[in-house]
Amino acid sequence: MNRRHSTLSYALLLSSALLLAGCGTKGGFQTDTIEFSRESLLEDGREEKMTFTAEIEVPTGGYSEEVLRACRFDIIEALGLGCETVVENADIQSALEYAFNEFDRDYHQSAGQVLEAFKDSEDSSFMASLNWEMCLNANYMIPAKGYQSLYFERYTFLGGAHGQGQKGALCYRLDTGERVSLDDLFKPGSRDRLSELLSKALVSQAEQEGFLEALFTHQASANENFYICEDGICFIYGQYELGPYSLGCLEIMLSWKDVEDILK
Repeated sequence: MNRRHSTLSYALLLSSALLLAGCGTKGGFQTDTIEFSRESLLEDGREEKMTFTAEIEVPTGGYSEEVLRACRFDIIEALGLGCETVVENADIQSALEYAFNEFDRDYHQSAGQVLEAFKDSEDSSFMASLNWEMCLNANYMIPAKGYQSLYFERYTFLGGAHGQGQKGALCYRLDTGERVSLDDLFKPGSRDRLSELLSKALVSQAEQEGFLEALFTHQASANENFYICEDGICFIYGQYELGPYSLGCLEIMLSWKDVEDILK
């Protein structure tokens, strides 16, 4: 399982969560954490199984119920939990139960077909397809510069050589709790300049960390997948978007000084 920067990211997020718990005076989302863990054996008497785990900070206060509901919807959508089943109240616990049941159904259907196809085979390589995993995380970061960001990760393993990781972030105004986009932060016509800065930062980061030759491209376009912290604004790029699987999801930070001339 490849999780480039995962240890660092998790440590930063854990620190953020702990500090946030003691920083109520700074405002931001009041949250509770849902810890969800399920597993399902492929068949009785077999060791192969599916595991589904999640640790999600759920917004419970600090803003109006309308804002909190919208943010819960954002989490459900970002993590791919099947929001059509929880439209009425945007209940994340129910969404997790739904997602687990769907994943469990797909697991048993797929793994059962594999078992049937190889029941008379002496080749045991197919066994790698009989263990599945889903791991979801979502945490609110420390408020910074009048904003607060939600950072999330989704990891899925469906057997085979490796799983698939996804990282992302959503950003909210600290005063209202409303979600913001790049157009809310930067002057009109700034995207080309942002992409230029991100491309330069990508090459610099790749040179420093020794993966320049592995990149598919030296161009990193500005996207809506970003978070805000005291150091600056950080853009997140998915697996295979800028380089091979081995690089995982890449994060490119632009300091506030880098972007000061194009900020609103």
